[in-house]
Amino acid sequence: MSLLWRLATERAKREAQLQRLEALLATPDDRAALRARQQAQAQQAEVRRGTHD
Repeated sequence: MSLLWRLATERAKREAQLQRLEALLATPDDRAALRARQQAQAQQAEVRRGTHD
């Protein structure tokens, strides 16, 4: 695994942890917006993964 890929993976893990913490503290409307953002980021990650394969 390349160093850049490992760094990106670790960064994504930290961001996911932060988003989970934000979701715990958020109002229902905030949670809906956060969930939409997470889904968009997941789709972007899938597209990026496809280019690395």
